[in-house]
Amino acid sequence: MKKEILAVRRGKLFADGRTFRNFISKEDAKTIGLDRNFILANAEYLPKSELENKPEYKQIIAYCVLLGDYGHVFSYQRGPREPRLKDKWSIGIGGHIYKMDDKWDMMKSNVIKRVNEEVDLGSRVMGLRHLGYINCEDSSVNKDHLAMLYLKDVYDVGNIKPQKETGKDLLHAEFRSQPEIEKIMEKHEFEEWSEIAYNVLLKEGKFKPKEFYKFTGFFLISFLFLLCFYFLLNFAWMSHSC
Repeated sequence: MKKEILAVRRGKLFADGRTFRNFISKEDAKTIGLDRNFILANAEYLPKSELENKPEYKQIIAYCVLLGDYGHVFSYQRGPREPRLKDKWSIGIGGHIYKMDDKWDMMKSNVIKRVNEEVDLGSRVMGLRHLGYINCEDSSVNKDHLAMLYLKDVYDVGNIKPQKETGKDLLHAEFRSQPEIEKIMEKHEFEEWSEIAYNVLLKEGKFKPKEFYKFTGFFLISFLFLLCFYFLLNFAWMSHSC
């Protein structure tokens, strides 16, 4: 039996002033009548293969960013599983939303399930927050989908890795700081949803400011210098005593 995924007809989704581009926050979306209840009330569940040939639908995607210690974000380069996104970098993990028995928490349950399929989080989760929605219309992959953007706080990021089998498509995956991500952005192409999500995180102040990394580097160098100086003094004093 083919799995059926959640989709909403464009005519319903963008009617009555609900049209938007790029990102809209959860709070602003509510003012135009767009929220989880609206999506579930207008949801249709169809096989993915059938929806690929039905542009009158928007497939709803759970798109989650993992935020770790010190504002580091999980990022990776996509493998060949989705040819239209191959080799692009991303900070989002997720996928289609499937019908579940627990309808009230279906969105949240799908986000957690999609993330756990890709990444081995174990119990290192502190919270999950719905930030808003992403809608782009300028590429073949984006025009068929609408993202529900989530933020998941995690800890002990050194032990968080892609799943051995289902996470094989997540290449060069690790938690990175803002300067590290921007360095990759200068050399490689990020998928559009990730660029939008990245700017949302910047606006919300989720990253440590660049001054933090400069100060931390200065502090570490100074500490190492003082430590070396201390040991040299100790060595000189012991040599003199002998």
